[in-house]
Amino acid sequence: MQGYIAGVLLNSETVWHRNTAIGIFFAGCDFKCPACTKPKITDFKEEFRIDIKDVKEAIRVNAHISNAVLFTGGEPCLQREVILDIAKYAKSLSLKTGIETNGSKPLVLRKLVKDGLLNFLSIDFRAPMEPGIFEKLTKSKTFFIDTEEIIMNFKRSLIVAKRYNPQLQLQFRTTIVPGLLYRKEDILEIAKIIRHFSCTWKLEQFNPSLPTLNPNMQNLFPVSQQFMENLKEACLEQYPNLRIEIVNYN
Repeated sequence: MQGYIAGVLLNSETVWHRNTAIGIFFAGCDFKCPACTKPKITDFKEEFRIDIKDVKEAIRVNAHISNAVLFTGGEPCLQREVILDIAKYAKSLSLKTGIETNGSKPLVLRKLVKDGLLNFLSIDFRAPMEPGIFEKLTKSKTFFIDTEEIIMNFKRSLIVAKRYNPQLQLQFRTTIVPGLLYRKEDILEIAKIIRHFSCTWKLEQFNPSLPTLNPNMQNLFPVSQQFMENLKEACLEQYPNLRIEIVNYN
């Protein structure tokens, strides 16, 4: 079996607390978010096409210094058979498994969760579920699928996360992007939904020093740390049970 994998790295970042994870970076994404900071791996380039046995070997070699495998990207759920195969292999080595996803493929997510192949689920909650702003932030609409259907699929992924929540360590991530997603009203719309989940919600400060899918985004000035704290405070004022973490890049 072959798949589009941009890299396999020992990833000790704070994406998944208290876990040293082997990061599997899936190439290809169905969203084209202007502020995406991984622009080089959003397409299914031939250079990323590899045999899955090589990915498994990389996992095996690093298994003694890690306790988990994290599927990230790109969008891992676009390669259903590949991710299922790798997840099963990781479990055979007694490794925990997690995923970072945009939530656009609820059936794949449901299969992973229902089959006990995930311990950690991180969903990028990129925008309120209003078609205009959602499309502006994700650029996900195509000739074959409109924004309303994409939002519906995202809602189905939220149902999966809600239904199987006791089995999962659940996290949502929202990036505060100047000019796109920064208004308190929009953040509160997201908070209104997240309040129903037992989860951590990471509010992340946009980092213009990183390469972006739309190069013009690098000309933006990020919001201040105080601005981030004010957003957190506004959300907690209305929904005090939220568990919010601020992620500043500097």
